[in-house]
Order: sequence, then C-alpha cells, then structure tokens
Amino acid sequence: MPRLLRICLDLNVWVADFLATRRGRRGGSSPWLVDAVAGSSPAGPLQLVVSLGMLERLGLVLVREFGVDTAVAEAALRAIAGIASLGPAGDHPYAMVGGGVYPIRDEEDRHVLEVAVAGGADALATANLADFAMDDVAWVGDGSRIRIYTPAGRPALAIAHPDYVSAWLRSGRLPTADMARSSIL
Repeated sequence: MPRLLRICLDLNVWVADFLATRRGRRGGSSPWLVDAVAGSSPAGPLQLVVSLGMLERLGLVLVREFGVDTAVAEAALRAIAGIASLGPAGDHPYAMVGGGVYPIRDEEDRHVLEVAVAGGADALATANLADFAMDDVAWVGDGSRIRIYTPAGRPALAIAHPDYVSAWLRSGRLPTADMARSSIL
C-alpha cells in the first residue's frame, strides 16, 4: 500500500484555484493540487492538513477581495473541511490554540507553518516562499522554489512552490523533505 502523504496548501493556493475556476483555466499547478487533495494523485493517497483559522481567513478573502456571497463562501469552506475530514486519515480541520512560536513576521504565514507542523505535513505548497524565511529553514538551490524546515523533535517539512509540488506528485514522487533535497533545479 502506498505511503499516506500529508499535504498543507497555503491560502494562496486556494485563491489561485478559485481564480482559475472563475476564469475557466483549470490547468495550472494550484487547481491540480486542489483536485489531487480532493481525489487522488499518481504518488498515492493525500491527506489535506488545514485549520479552522485558515478556512476562516480564506472565507474573508473570498468575500472581501472577490465579492463572493457569504453563503457561497461558507459552502466552499465546508467543502474544503469535508476534503480533510473524508481524506484517508480522516483529519478534521485543526483548531490551533496558542501559536506564535515561529519567528515569521506575517501572522497568517506563521499560522500556516504551525498548522503544517502540528498536522505532520510532509509538504507545504505555497507561492510565497520568501515569507517562510527563518534561521531554521534550509534553502535548496537558490531557495526561491524549495525550502526545508526541520522543527525540533519533528520530521522535516518540504516547503515548495505549487509548481514543484504538483510536478512531483504528477510524476509519482512524494514531495517530502528528503526528495526535495535531492531535486535538481
């Protein structure tokens, strides 16, 4: 049986999926990742790691920035929560208590990293790698597309651009920190 891969999608991935759907262009990396966590991938089963806070923030962005009706946004958030709950591990969206332990200036990105680590994610897909700059984050190559975070007492986390995460999954490779370290850029 293939190894269960735990993946966290940053809010910018969900927004890119929303915009691609709105424009009728579903061929990009972010829509592919959303479809993969909702279904399957050539690399095996995926478990979505997400938090209630991330869903709340996404709802605010959809309503305030894109004019989505509140009821429609809430239905979309319930669907994302359902993807996590019905995934192979059956994780419900996490309720993060406390937080603020990672030295990242942006509170939203700090929360996403905390959720990824707490949820045991193997990979965090984000288009904003620059926001995940910390002393404990190792760069792969020039660091513009892949970084590795090794939290104390926890497995390493691959933080990578959606293009890389989707390419790895499409080719049947698991986007783990070990695999990311060996990537040729």
